[in-house]
Amino acid sequence: MPSVIVIGSGLVGAATGLRFTKPAYNVLCMIKSTLCKQSLRTRQLNSVPQEVGGAPDVLESLTCITFRAVMIQAGGLRVLRSLGLLDECIEAGALLPYTVWAKIDGSAPVVADARILNKTAGETDTRLLTPLHILRSTLHNILMKECHKFGIKTLVNKKLVDVKQDESVTADLLIGADGIHSPTRRNVFGEALKANFTGEMGHIGVVNIKEHGITFKEKEEFAFYIDRDRKRFVANFKVTDEIAAVRVNLEATTRDGYTYWRRCSRNGTKRRYWLLTGLEDAGTLLALLRHYPEEQNWQKALSLYSKIRVQRGTAAANQARSMRERGMAASIFGGGLNHLFFRLAMTAANAGMFTLYTIFDCDAEVAKAIENDSN
Repeated sequence: MPSVIVIGSGLVGAATGLRFTKPAYNVLCMIKSTLCKQSLRTRQLNSVPQEVGGAPDVLESLTCITFRAVMIQAGGLRVLRSLGLLDECIEAGALLPYTVWAKIDGSAPVVADARILNKTAGETDTRLLTPLHILRSTLHNILMKECHKFGIKTLVNKKLVDVKQDESVTADLLIGADGIHSPTRRNVFGEALKANFTGEMGHIGVVNIKEHGITFKEKEEFAFYIDRDRKRFVANFKVTDEIAAVRVNLEATTRDGYTYWRRCSRNGTKRRYWLLTGLEDAGTLLALLRHYPEEQNWQKALSLYSKIRVQRGTAAANQARSMRERGMAASIFGGGLNHLFFRLAMTAANAGMFTLYTIFDCDAEVAKAIENDSN
């Protein structure tokens, strides 16, 4: 049985490991201790063993509460469906069709209907038209328990130091899913692929809206309140009937608090993009390896993977940076004018007149790439 080592077992690493269980690979995930340092407050770091094969309560302790929510668009929902986890994730999160951008005082709201945008972008499955909002920690818990169910071994307090041919831990394929500061990427491609600070700082948290009697209007469950002139915004994300996440973003010259980094590779800067890109990466790789299961054909599979994903990933990164800049831009006449232009553009998008993106179907894109390569 071919073996795979996944460096990092966060959301993308765990999802990647699970994808490899479908064609029956022997999977090992390695995770560094920093994830455990943010684990459930009722548990201690030293209670987590070096090797987890293990009991559900130990897996629970690996699930860190990160006080942030993630949004999963149609392409990512496809991958969750292929893992058999879509229903569980939907039950644990919230499907929110609307996104609102308003001025910092709540006035002049601009509403986008994701169902229309995704349909215009090419999604045909009505169940996948509405984005899923879910706490990162909740999604990670679902993925890690599924890893345990399929016998994926997880090593904690481990990190990649070097890539050699004579290491005691060996595998047929190494996958780096160890985040924006990835040692795997730097070991393979060099130190030039370092992340740079973007100059943006965020403060994030969660609130029990049921306890505090907080209610949202239907179209304001996922909303951004923006002060373009002072380059700051506040956002709220309803993730269950009881919990909402809150984020405050400011320009910053220091790295105190929760900071944002620009990845100098193909993956994007916005958190709504990195998870979608990672899930699409995993789905594409596994679709290729299903077609090329023999190890002697893996080089061909990886070459096609680069052709399929690098261009799209680079485009997603550029789009994320562009949206960030445009979303906070203010003209010499003030941010109100930019907000007006944004309203006009979103009105056209809601009418299906244009699309900002296209839905990525892993299996279809792989089939197309293989056909083009054979011709």
